Amino acid sequence: MNDVGFIFTVCIMSCGVLFFFGMGLWQLRQFRNLTKRYCQVYAKVISVEIEIREPDERFDYWGELSTYCPFAPAVECEYEVDGKQYTSKAVTPFDEAYSHRWMVKRIIKRYGPGQVTRLFFDPGDPTRVFLKCGPSPYVSFGLALFGMVMLVMLWIITRSAT
Repeated sequence: MNDVGFIFTVCIMSCGVLFFFGMGLWQLRQFRNLTKRYCQVYAKVISVEIEIREPDERFDYWGELSTYCPFAPAVECEYEVDGKQYTSKAVTPFDEAYSHRWMVKRIIKRYGPGQVTRLFFDPGDPTRVFLKCGPSPYVSFGLALFGMVMLVMLWIITRSAT
């Protein structure tokens, strides 16, 4: 490998590592800011179900148009703020949908009807709530794993060039 190719490869890989590391930090910061701003209250779980969203047509890996049917967790909770009763189905602060039913099952298995759980609400608008605090473990783990793989590859490239 010539010097220009080596430098280019190192630069691209370094940018990739920094980008994904930065995205992970940004996601953690977003959740921390939300939990600082939101207040906590205990809520009673009324029902737990997997919500099937409206199908969406997208191009798949092979360039063919296919139907994507997203699944979303729906945990209906009842809670009280300042003496007023509310009901919500929000699980995460962002409207997340998943491509596989098993992904949603892993999220909702933590909640059962009648269970009392912690809920975060916006003090300015108590209808804005979420149950799950923190980034998805899949995203955080994936970003960390990708960053580590990129660092190992960078180390291998730099060692082999010297």
